[in-house]
Amino acid sequence: WAHYQASRHRVAPSPGGNIEFVDIEGTRQVNPDALKRELSPLIGKPFDDARTSDALARLYGSGDFDRIGYRVVDLHNQRGIEFNVSENSIGPTYLRMGLNFSSDLQGDSSFGLIAGYKRHWLNAWGAELTADAELGATRRFGAEVYQPLAVASPWFVSAYGQVSREPRYLYDGDRQVAEYSLLREPVGADFGYAASRYGEIRVGFRHTHYRADPQVGSEEFVSGTLDEDGVSLLARYDRLDDPFFPRAGTRATVEVFNGTQRFQGAPSSNVTRARFDFLQAFPLTESAQLHVAGRFAWLSANDVGIADDYQLGGFLNLSGLRLNQLSGDHLGFARAVYTQKLGTLSLVGRAIYAGGSLEAGNIWDKRSDIAWNNLRTAGSLFVGL
Repeated sequence: WAHYQASRHRVAPSPGGNIEFVDIEGTRQVNPDALKRELSPLIGKPFDDARTSDALARLYGSGDFDRIGYRVVDLHNQRGIEFNVSENSIGPTYLRMGLNFSSDLQGDSSFGLIAGYKRHWLNAWGAELTADAELGATRRFGAEVYQPLAVASPWFVSAYGQVSREPRYLYDGDRQVAEYSLLREPVGADFGYAASRYGEIRVGFRHTHYRADPQVGSEEFVSGTLDEDGVSLLARYDRLDDPFFPRAGTRATVEVFNGTQRFQGAPSSNVTRARFDFLQAFPLTESAQLHVAGRFAWLSANDVGIADDYQLGGFLNLSGLRLNQLSGDHLGFARAVYTQKLGTLSLVGRAIYAGGSLEAGNIWDKRSDIAWNNLRTAGSLFVGL
């Protein structure tokens, strides 16, 4: 925002008259017609600096531009706004790399290399290609093509697919009794509506193939396959100001799936699942914030597999338990996390934070088992980059 304010060029308009047109200069990959549609709410109203600033802030939020300047002009007895844009010097193709590492006092550790690719403006309507890959304890590759149905249209279609293989551990209390290698292969297509840059709702068909192969355990733990087909409904909203250490804003997701499962060639059975998760960030001081978050999920009684069970356990997910130690068909969890910025780092990360958490929740196999008196509680103190 500070960069936007410093780079913007304003010209005070002469009095009187509504804005009759907007003009765009400087685009290379971005379709100027899409920008005109985005800025169309400015037309037919008197020039207002605050309203124009809000519109430009939304354009900056797309990540397509390094600089946007504007001036008010009078041309052929019409008043308009002329915008001059400078597209992002590293776009429209973006690549990100990262590492993740986790370890606990019981000897479990994992390491992963993460890469992400995103290509904006594949065509004049603003199609996008997103791909993500991970190598390590979890091996994963996924991609999605997102296609608006017209220039600057909120309606869109998408197609996606993913292949992943990851370890899945089974516990009897605190004792690990088996380790599986879980293959998961979802593929699907959606039709949706993007209400703004901050939220969307989509509905579509999804097929998922699971295969679980035992790696460690007694002979009673055998391989199994599960195929699932059905319709999914997803709604999400994200107004967090930072995806990693947000100071303010809200993020929420609701998803419902209904379909059929086929386990090892057995007759099909109906399955329904629903989940809701949220995160609310509250700024407390210039360097401190409070995050309140929750996860709630449900699987129908007809569910027959363990591959799609919900999991809970690990840092900030009932800290003190082993990673994903709990699994089952019903999940309830909430936490409050306080973080304090201690300073900035120029070489590793952006800042160093210290904080603590209070957590409560559990996972249950049956709905009738859910009760306040069997909630698990946990907490943590941590330092993060």
